[in-house]
Amino acid sequence: MTWAQTHGQMSVRLPVLLQDFCGTLSATNSSYLNHNVSFWCVIEAHPITTKSCVRCEDEFLGEAWRNACWDCYEYVVEGQEFFTERIISDDAPRHYENGFFLWEKEDKGYYWFSPDERCVLVPEKFHESKTLKQVMRKRALRYTENEHFDKVMLLCRNAHIKDGVWLTNEFIHLFSDLFGKGCAYSIEVWDGDDIIGGLFGLRMPSYRSVESMFSIQNDMSKLALRHVCSLERGHRSIIDLQMASRHLLSLGADVISRDEFLYHIKKTP
Repeated sequence: MTWAQTHGQMSVRLPVLLQDFCGTLSATNSSYLNHNVSFWCVIEAHPITTKSCVRCEDEFLGEAWRNACWDCYEYVVEGQEFFTERIISDDAPRHYENGFFLWEKEDKGYYWFSPDERCVLVPEKFHESKTLKQVMRKRALRYTENEHFDKVMLLCRNAHIKDGVWLTNEFIHLFSDLFGKGCAYSIEVWDGDDIIGGLFGLRMPSYRSVESMFSIQNDMSKLALRHVCSLERGHRSIIDLQMASRHLLSLGADVISRDEFLYHIKKTP
């Protein structure tokens, strides 16, 4: 008999604050599951069911917020996201290593997200258009890594301010902390003494991600991405771009399944 069959719908004692037995669990510490996970979630109370992880075949509780088997952790089952009330930097590297990334949803906060499809770029497949080649020939540009990480994040936020401030102070604080731990990076594109383009993202053992890019002059974010590809050729097999767009696909990016993405990030040393 499974744990859920024994205890039914939320009848066990959990270290949570219940506002309403059938309403919202406003604060639940997922560490009660004894899997050393300390992030906080906001979830809806639902009847508990069990699911079997297709990878390790262990049964686990199937609440709406719990989309991954915590025993092997690397596989997401029938779900894509869970909400985090607080972003804790100590937990973030583990989530990224297991295929999640932070995503703001409808101004309600950040979710750890692992979509069915992932936009990635193989470094060797970056597409240089004729226009981009002309820019590189005509401009005496230089590139640096990690010289102005915080400034690059702020420039990215300013560049996308019309789309809403998804690069919140909390997000910026998280990535500043990750940068201090060696888990994040920035690329700066320079024209003389001026930064005219760049990007930032995660630098994990098996892959890099690109969280955001900016261009003060045309095509400079493309050149920043090209520089990342040049750094990663022969090293990491993919660059995670997260969500596909026509712009990214025109640069040589491709869309792969969640399983393919997890395979890449797990097999790469």
